[in-house]
Amino acid sequence: MDVETLADLKAYLEEKIERRKDELERFKRFLSIVDELLAQESFKTAAEVVEETEKKEGEEEVFQIVSKDGVLLGEMFISRDTISVKPNPDFEFSVKSPAFTSFLVGKILSGMVKADEELVKEKKLDEKKVIKFKVKAPEDILQEIVIRNYGDQKRVDEFKNTVRWTLEKIHQQG
Repeated sequence: MDVETLADLKAYLEEKIERRKDELERFKRFLSIVDELLAQESFKTAAEVVEETEKKEGEEEVFQIVSKDGVLLGEMFISRDTISVKPNPDFEFSVKSPAFTSFLVGKILSGMVKADEELVKEKKLDEKKVIKFKVKAPEDILQEIVIRNYGDQKRVDEFKNTVRWTLEKIHQQG
């Protein structure tokens, strides 16, 4: 094959990939809308029902938080109503980093609290079930994040992604 043919093939493949990305994003938006509508109707998806029945009292799932380049950033422990994140002790993750204060705490966790408080006002959630979080950070170095009443699997997935992104950003800065 000559260079021109390879360049054409590359352009063709890039265009196909971009189109698939757009299609995937559209599907994700549709799925998000369906999930919101289901949540409004207090309906649980089959996956959530299965997950709840599988997750017994005292059982804990452990997930490794790994950066895109394979660095172990920490671990996440998930039980029935609590998530605990413990960063890798080999690194120092400053809680003063904008990725932590503005994004993780300011936008994500505080946003979840506000959303739950709105549901309480609308009488769709018991106030005892509002998400609560605590950050343990002696000398401004993250030691642990504890989240209680996290809610559903959608929140767990969102939290996994945002914690990984946050720790990765702080690690890159340090």
